[in-house]
Amino acid sequence: MSTNVRPIVVPELARSVLAEFESKQEAFPEYEVAGALRKAAQANAPLSQEKKDGVWAESAAFCFSPRRTGDVSDWETHFEHAGSLTQEDGTKVYIPDIKELDAEIIAHWERRLAECEHPILRARYADLLWDFRKAVTGAKAKVDDARTAIDSYVAASHLPISEPHIWQIRWVERALELAISINDSSRIEAARDAMFDLYDRVADPKLCGIWPFLFDNVYDNKKVLLTTAQEAKIIQSLEEILATCSDRSKGENFNPWGAEEAAKRLTIHYKRLNQPNEVQRVIRTYGQAFESIAQIASPLLAMSWQQPVFEAYQAEGMADDAKRVQLASKEKGKDAINEMAKISVPITISKEELDKFLEAITASGLRESLIRIAVQFIPKAADARAHLEWLQQTDPLTAMIGIRKVDAGQIVAGAGSIQDDPDGRLLVQIAENIDIAYAFLGSALDRLCERYSPTSDDLLAFLYESPVFDADRRGLIKKGLDAYLNHDHLSVAHLLVPQIEHALRRLLGMLGQPTNKSVRGASGIMEEKNLSHILEREDAIKRCLGEDIRLYFLVFLADRRGHNVRNELSHGLMADRQFVRQLSDRLLHVLLVLALLRKVDQPARDQASEGQ
Repeated sequence: MSTNVRPIVVPELARSVLAEFESKQEAFPEYEVAGALRKAAQANAPLSQEKKDGVWAESAAFCFSPRRTGDVSDWETHFEHAGSLTQEDGTKVYIPDIKELDAEIIAHWERRLAECEHPILRARYADLLWDFRKAVTGAKAKVDDARTAIDSYVAASHLPISEPHIWQIRWVERALELAISINDSSRIEAARDAMFDLYDRVADPKLCGIWPFLFDNVYDNKKVLLTTAQEAKIIQSLEEILATCSDRSKGENFNPWGAEEAAKRLTIHYKRLNQPNEVQRVIRTYGQAFESIAQIASPLLAMSWQQPVFEAYQAEGMADDAKRVQLASKEKGKDAINEMAKISVPITISKEELDKFLEAITASGLRESLIRIAVQFIPKAADARAHLEWLQQTDPLTAMIGIRKVDAGQIVAGAGSIQDDPDGRLLVQIAENIDIAYAFLGSALDRLCERYSPTSDDLLAFLYESPVFDADRRGLIKKGLDAYLNHDHLSVAHLLVPQIEHALRRLLGMLGQPTNKSVRGASGIMEEKNLSHILEREDAIKRCLGEDIRLYFLVFLADRRGHNVRNELSHGLMADRQFVRQLSDRLLHVLLVLALLRKVDQPARDQASEGQ
């Protein structure tokens, strides 16, 4: 210890709190020490600066939070801040902050380690010294601190404790981690044995967040040597938990999620032994637990439980089991739509405002009105992103929840949280924005028809100002337009959707890209690219259409997270009730947007570029 470091003075109020914890015979979580110190300081306020410093030096030791497995510390240390916030200028504030520590604090923790006897206190001081000494002072960490921390954590794991046992689990996990890091074989064995001892006390089948720690830490860990008896004990215990948790006759111990966690770990074991029959057995055991509760669950819950089971069966080649769940889920899902609550948000717009909008958008002639309607009702990706950002700020819990789309008694699409799946949620939001705009688009088209009474030939003339429409398809498109004007919505969809796909494929060819591709697994055989391929994979299309139009077409026509009209129609998935005015209006609008595309004169464009 450096002699030029001024000792920290711990006030009596803090010493009294520490003495109380020193005398405890049972285990306690470290944060209780920090809380008791803060409470004592508040009760004795105001304090001098010297006393504040003394209290802080002690409370900080128990405020830092141990990093959980898999987490990344901002400081590249085991201990990290308990919380953080971001200021308006973007600066992060950590509570507590490692920058508040100095050599004086490190020296104080060394003195406290030498003074105290309670294993929980000793483990925290020793582990902090091992973890922070170099980061704070630049001095080399002392291996004796790691050894002391390991021994103290092991001792703490044997203390009696009330629920939950999670603190003792973290202590033995940290003891094993430290022992492995310093390659201390005797302490690795001590930590391992402490884990087995703790496991015997806490392995409750109902607590599937507790008991997996033994398998997760020591099984297949090359640094931890297991006896044959120890490995057999782990597997036997998992088998017992699987059997208990999957048996509905076990009452409160019946827990399909616990059965699943046991089966996951047993699957690893039996795969290592190359025993596929055992793998299938444990998966089927937990799967049937979910199948049984799905029978009495609501349709939405049943589907959400059955889908992962179906996927697990399928992954292990359990075709009969997968088929059974697939059929049961589809049958259960028939009533799912009736279970969903409708959420409506009223949008109020005065007749005067609407008339003003419709007057502006349909003024200046038929051609100009068609252009304005085409441009006005292209959904903007920026608007969708702005709404998602607003949702994250105003309702963060909702923003964290994923979305599932249910149709025809099954889950047909999904998107994760806004943070984890921003692209998926963007497409879902664009689809919602398309729906919201339906009424306004319909009103605009009604006003256009009232004002100009366009014929199919008038609309056709506008469309064919663009080269993306093939002259050979003119008759088909005219029939589709006639059907639109005659309110024959069934014919509109069947006639115009294929022509939209053909126009986009023609556009791809005009951009100098091949419109066909090889058939996978069939040498020398080619096929035309479909709409999904064109909109999702072709960079030339992305550059030509831009983000707004491409995502609009993708969401409305070819992505299962959106309306997916092209694929639904092509695969015979659309019912009669779906061929309605709103669908026809949007298909006409897609044609109008395509009609905005013009062939750029290459020499003129090059000349213009040279003049810039």
